[in-house]
Amino acid sequence: MRRFFAAAFLVVPLVLAAGCAPLPRLDPAPPGRAAALSRSCDALFPEGKWRFIHTVRATLRGDRQSVMTGVTVIDSDARSIHGVMMTVEGLVVLDAVYADGRMTLNRGVPPFDSKSFARGMMADIRLIFFKPDGPPEAVGIDARGRPACRYDNGPDRTVFIAVDPETGNWTLRQYRGRRLARTLDARAGDPSTAGAGAPVPERLTLTAHGFPRSYTLNMTLLEGERIPGDTE
Repeated sequence: MRRFFAAAFLVVPLVLAAGCAPLPRLDPAPPGRAAALSRSCDALFPEGKWRFIHTVRATLRGDRQSVMTGVTVIDSDARSIHGVMMTVEGLVVLDAVYADGRMTLNRGVPPFDSKSFARGMMADIRLIFFKPDGPPEAVGIDARGRPACRYDNGPDRTVFIAVDPETGNWTLRQYRGRRLARTLDARAGDPSTAGAGAPVPERLTLTAHGFPRSYTLNMTLLEGERIPGDTE
């Protein structure tokens, strides 16, 4: 099971990605709405220091699945991460830190001792919890009528976010050039759940598009807690 789950998080160059596609259409924002649309995209991501606990179900090609518990501590200001993966029995198989642009592997039980595995996990966590760098390159309305933002995150990296104003659900797409690399679907949950009040949705589905390392991570929020000492 461990070997399977490690493969689920590996991020490899998408040399053989799942085809090219045009970037989503983005019509200009209505007059006077651009600033508000930009803020609505930024507000999707937690600010300050938080600790989240998720049940993570990974699915590879062939519908093979594995379940673990993920504990993630983030600091949005420092853009730092402390990520821990545990088996359902509570065995820590991976403990890694990302800070100052560098990744440190504190603990890794084979095959989770791979630095490439830890880097891949950190890349996915950054995509999920940190808002894209800089202001949006463009804001407007997507083809489905949803408020949307497009960010330029470096050479051949584009992030597109669209928000459903009625449900609060939102979708993030990361492109590398014209290739769709990641899709993140966020679903708001019942306010009575364990994660109520946390600044992240109850359910997240991250899909990595590529061959042969495509995978899907279904994450259910168990707990979300602001770290003591952080100010509102």
